[in-house]
Amino acid sequence: MVAPLISAIICTHNREEYLGAAIDSLLAQDIDNYEILVIDNASTDSTKAIAQARVDDPANNGLVRYFHESTLGLSVARNRGAQEARGEILAYLDDDAEASVGWLGALLSAFKANERIAI
Repeated sequence: MVAPLISAIICTHNREEYLGAAIDSLLAQDIDNYEILVIDNASTDSTKAIAQARVDDPANNGLVRYFHESTLGLSVARNRGAQEARGEILAYLDDDAEASVGWLGALLSAFKANERIAI
């Protein structure tokens, strides 16, 4: 049985100093069936370039996808992430946070252990 796909979503606005580390922490996860979405919420700094470098890196095997959302607002960005996600489980990571290596695996285990979990 294949584990359900998890969509790890980073909504960001002008956080170039943290974004690379946040994405890289998701690239280091210890599970296989997940994707990373970066939702650029109308940034004016180098956010796009930072995300695009990881999208274009062949070592990442298409794991990272980038989307520009021109309407400013965290709820708008989160909704865009949910709209673009392919996963059955959505996991939001703040743009200034770094996920531990087992973060997505722990979320997956929780969802597998209790079919009634929604959040």
